[in-house]
Amino acid sequence: MRVNKQFCIFVLVFLSWAHVDGFRLMAGDSIDRVDKNIAVTKLTDKAWWLQSSYEGNGILDCNHLLILDNTELILVNTPATDSLTAIMLNCIEKKFNRRVTKLIVSHFHDDSSGGLKEAEKRGIISYSGNKTKELLKTDLIDITFSDSLNIATQNTRICLYFMGAGHSSDGIVVWCPDENILFGGCLMKSLDSNSIGNLSDADVKAWPGTMRKAKDKFRDVGIVIPGHGAIGDASIFDHTIQIIKAQPGFSQVFDDLFQKSNFSKDSIGYLQIKTDTLFNSNQTISLLRIPNTAFDDFCVELAYSMPELLTTSEFGKKKKAVAAINGGYYDRDNGGSVTYFELNDSVIHKTRTTDRKWAKPDSLINGAIVILKDSSLKIQPVKPDLFYEHSKQELSVLVTGPMLLLNAALTELPDIDMVVARNPRTCLCRTAESLYFVVVDGRRKEAAGMSLAELQTYLQRGGCIDAINLDGGGSSTLWVKEKGVVNLLSDPSERPVANAVLILKR
Repeated sequence: MRVNKQFCIFVLVFLSWAHVDGFRLMAGDSIDRVDKNIAVTKLTDKAWWLQSSYEGNGILDCNHLLILDNTELILVNTPATDSLTAIMLNCIEKKFNRRVTKLIVSHFHDDSSGGLKEAEKRGIISYSGNKTKELLKTDLIDITFSDSLNIATQNTRICLYFMGAGHSSDGIVVWCPDENILFGGCLMKSLDSNSIGNLSDADVKAWPGTMRKAKDKFRDVGIVIPGHGAIGDASIFDHTIQIIKAQPGFSQVFDDLFQKSNFSKDSIGYLQIKTDTLFNSNQTISLLRIPNTAFDDFCVELAYSMPELLTTSEFGKKKKAVAAINGGYYDRDNGGSVTYFELNDSVIHKTRTTDRKWAKPDSLINGAIVILKDSSLKIQPVKPDLFYEHSKQELSVLVTGPMLLLNAALTELPDIDMVVARNPRTCLCRTAESLYFVVVDGRRKEAAGMSLAELQTYLQRGGCIDAINLDGGGSSTLWVKEKGVVNLLSDPSERPVANAVLILKR
């Protein structure tokens, strides 16, 4: 949150226990004031909630977290200015008879970083994500990280994570597992707020996916501290997502992109979505959902044919599958995969060098569908062929791509025609609850197809965490037992392919 620095005061209230927002917080009948404008709120023996307030167009409270670690004090976020930070640090020293030794900056806005000069003046070691330091264009931050960092402490675990873009492109969260407290900062909205707040540096498209990733990782959290307003519990995750979805630009199509309410909770289900508003175009999307609970009775397998090509429906019928989608890239002249393909610990194909026909650039084939020995499926960044050949962990591997989502974050896409043009698409994606086979139809009046950037956005807003692209265009096919081919083919008839991904009954 960018702040108006006209006037700021501090309100830090030490409150007694009461039930608020579904868990135990402190409520104000025992106030310990260390200054006429300063008090503190104790959450646990090692964690204290601080609030600073600034007055511009009204008064807005900003949240901070103070962590007691034996003789050290760790502060999360400074107030908006150096002078106000000095006041807060002096009050902390007076209250706890020790100085703040470490500072964590959650993002680059003033309500998080405005007191960095004062912190440096006092010799406080500062931490932030790499992006925060880059955006601030400062040398005042001492230690940075890309994805995660465990801070060296005496007796209290403190873990920093970059979950993805949201309120800003750089925001991190601070996890205190021993106290079961998550400082979410401005990435998260308090339960008493219905406003999205400042969007000047926000990535609204990425924000819901980032929140779903946080919800999945911290689903059992006890206390969540947003950047502003009242602290809450894990319900803050869904509350924030709903606020984001209510913003202009999130059409009804994005309200539930995968129409999950139309699927049975515990069984495999198929659904086709037709819309004329998604990306301002006609779209037809076929979804096959396999909930995690169904994998006790079903499994994913890869299938291939060489040198003869088979249609996706032929693969499905031959293997007595429940469903099938077309697989990876292949040689349309001579058959066989042009990327690494391993089935039941046997290497069928190695990745074709880029000087050979039908080969794909490395920027395109940067992911893999991996089936492990326990039959579980992983969507992950690619490893060298030699790794898969010698590894004993994988049962089957199909190299394909590009990766579309990794840990709910958008991946970088190559700038080539087959990526940026709208085409039929086939992909696999995982949400926290399910695996999805997804086919986007294209090259038809009722189905424009999608660029891979559009497909990324669709999958991310639908709640996908990891997603990978498969061969598309005329190959894109979803076959379901007793229904046949359920998507709208772009070719006059079903195109033969070299491999497929199947759902089989155990």
